[in-house]
Amino acid sequence: MVRHLARAGAGALSLALCAAASPAPQYSPDAVLLRTPDVSETQIVFQFGGDLWIAAREGGVASRLTSAAGTESMPKFSPDGTKVAFIGDYDGGSDLYVVDVNGGAPVRVTFHPGRETLSGWHPDGESLIYFSSEASGIARAPKILRVPATGGPSEVLPIAYGTFAAIDPSGKWVAYTPLTREGRTWRRYRGGMAQDIWLFNLETNASVRVTDDPGTDRMPMWHGDQLIFLSDRGDKGIANFYRYDPASGETVALTSLAASGARYPSIGPRDIVFEQGGGLFRYVLEGGAIERVRVTIPGDRPTLRPAALDLARRAQNVTVSKSGKRVALEARGEIFSVPVDEGITRNLTRTSNVAERNPSLSPDGRWVAYWSDRSGEYELTLRHADGSDFEGSDEHGERRITATGSGWKGEPSWSPDGKKIAWSNHNGEMSLVDVEAGRDPAATRCGGAGSPGDAAFAG
Repeated sequence: MVRHLARAGAGALSLALCAAASPAPQYSPDAVLLRTPDVSETQIVFQFGGDLWIAAREGGVASRLTSAAGTESMPKFSPDGTKVAFIGDYDGGSDLYVVDVNGGAPVRVTFHPGRETLSGWHPDGESLIYFSSEASGIARAPKILRVPATGGPSEVLPIAYGTFAAIDPSGKWVAYTPLTREGRTWRRYRGGMAQDIWLFNLETNASVRVTDDPGTDRMPMWHGDQLIFLSDRGDKGIANFYRYDPASGETVALTSLAASGARYPSIGPRDIVFEQGGGLFRYVLEGGAIERVRVTIPGDRPTLRPAALDLARRAQNVTVSKSGKRVALEARGEIFSVPVDEGITRNLTRTSNVAERNPSLSPDGRWVAYWSDRSGEYELTLRHADGSDFEGSDEHGERRITATGSGWKGEPSWSPDGKKIAWSNHNGEMSLVDVEAGRDPAATRCGGAGSPGDAAFAG
């Protein structure tokens, strides 16, 4: 049936979604989803849409630094701010490259089959620091390496294993974390992979553990002889900046971010730049102010232009009507009613700024229940299976029947009599709602009389 759906319904699905699309602007003012930034004396470089962009330190209109096929990430300014090193997923691999801040062809630095993750530049401005499993052969025990910025053999630093690292201005001390979870989504983690900051002396090969908090301490950065790092220590588990003084052993909190923590910070001469909530922020080292960096992404942005899309391979969470003649399914955050053999494909929701998921048809085929985040959180919502309005529906032709708040919910399941809907949540808890009690008493009961289109799925 799914293969048949791909043949019969793909064209109608594409046209239905295209009709719901709205014109997009030619640029993105105050852009979000800006990733892995770095800051120099005057500029900020960051990843957006798989390419590297560069803007003034205070924000403004950005210019594209790279445009080659493949993804560029983790950009890092050279100490003098004239070059940017980055990870380039080119030619089927993942290696280190260097490009001039004014653009041009990137120069390939490494030529290895394994993935390399850039930590930053050596203070001498002539070499790069990165970590990879290429020298150890053990995925979870990568080595920290140094390579000339112009290319050449890599030098393995005499550290048993490590990940993100920073070398102090004297070139003597390496601050690093043995493990990393930067690519994972775990928050408030207190398990065995919680990171700590270590110092390693390149002259004596002595090491010292700087942090031992149960939480995660990571992303070390040097500011002179002071070590700054991220930590989610504390009751709220929000990642904030802390400063460690190697001479005194004292650790001091620098920020008190409360809503969401900082991610992927990088330090420059005057600031630390970091991600928070999809935007860019600067922590000013002198004075401690935190400022939002508002960036405009220019260009025609062809991916935002309305277009007809073939959704046959993007359909998911399919539910079949009682007659077996139609199905309800989810595709790109919309709920569709699709004929199994012949008929019209209907976009039931037609929303460009709301995600609807996990459609579930009532046993009599008259109603479809689904999760909608119109309120800002996913709530269980009802509408007629043919998309028509009904008594008690809102201006969108639907009726919200829960107010569960935050959290992820599983697929809704109707009771055989169509009077209740059950689902599970991210905590493994089962919930049950009475469809009639969960709605406005003035609304039509699911089993009662409705519009002439009530039998859309009845066959």
